[in-house]
Amino acid sequence: MYKLVLTTIILHELSHAFTKFYFDDIVTPFGIGTGEDSKHGESGWLVEEEIMGGRIAVEWIDKSNFGEMDAIDRVILMNGSQSWVVGEHS
Repeated sequence: MYKLVLTTIILHELSHAFTKFYFDDIVTPFGIGTGEDSKHGESGWLVEEEIMGGRIAVEWIDKSNFGEMDAIDRVILMNGSQSWVVGEHS
């Protein structure tokens, strides 16, 4: 489960680094992925969707430990209105 989360983070953030280098802008241009507003894109989510078939989300055992790998309760693959648990805390 940790390898999936770490791989996703690396791919997501590398796409932002590449986009920033290629377009010489700090934000992803509109039209590259679906951003949270109508002015910008989201290259990280685009890479997740293309490679994994959806976006990866993480639920925490305790929200006060947000960001700690040992505190991950489960990993979820989301695609539109569908979602699948792809890893759970044991």
